[in-house]
Amino acid sequence: MPKKKSILDRETVEGKDELKIDEPEDILETEPAKKSKGVILAQFFVPWGIALLVIACLFVFLSTDKFATLGFWMLVYFFPPFGKESVIPLAIAGDRLEGAVPFEYPEGFVAIEPWLIALAVAFLDIIVGLFLIWNFDFVEKIPLMGKYIAKLEKKGSTILKENKFIRALSFVGVVLFVMFPFQGSGGVGASIVGRAIGMNPYKVWGAIIIGALSGCFLIAYAADSFFAVFLQNPIIGILILVVIVVVAAFMILRKRKKKENNEDTNED
Repeated sequence: MPKKKSILDRETVEGKDELKIDEPEDILETEPAKKSKGVILAQFFVPWGIALLVIACLFVFLSTDKFATLGFWMLVYFFPPFGKESVIPLAIAGDRLEGAVPFEYPEGFVAIEPWLIALAVAFLDIIVGLFLIWNFDFVEKIPLMGKYIAKLEKKGSTILKENKFIRALSFVGVVLFVMFPFQGSGGVGASIVGRAIGMNPYKVWGAIIIGALSGCFLIAYAADSFFAVFLQNPIIGILILVVIVVVAAFMILRKRKKKENNEDTNED
């Protein structure tokens, strides 16, 4: 039985050197079987190149303390359970709450402007989304990443069942999925959900861009407003925080109860 060729071993239809990209639009190809080696390599390295370019710009234009603080929060964003709903407010808080809270911030840990942390976190979702759109089949085959993707696929399937509006609304649904801090949302989760509902990969990426920017800016300026109120009147700030926590807890309990009822119905 002949050994199945990998994507990198396949020959182009015209039999040309696969390391060449004949047409500029070839780099936009998302079907693995239609990619040449040149396209595969370009799609793998271009997102990394863009990310490194952005980091270099941040290094040049930001102060050392701000660059280090922003880099720290961007790195934290990759580790669950942290998401945009926690990383963005924490980054905006920085050292501006010193004296108003009973703990000290690390030296050199500065506050980040709302627009900057919003753009930084949104950029992570956008560039990860682009990388997955171009390299999803490859990433799935990486042992550790494959397991992580499989878990997110399972989570995405659950979210689609629990939030049928995402499938029904298609593009707008994926925008909302990225925009609001669902567990497992973001560039990775949206890429999987978009794939699951059969959306065009570039429509998925467009939805990720819109959802990431709108969601991050909404959270950033809501957090900034809250801290402004808290610093002027801590009591009002605490009351607002209590209301937010109560509403969030109610929604989580309601969702959990609904899930348990659905499981009981399926068992019956």
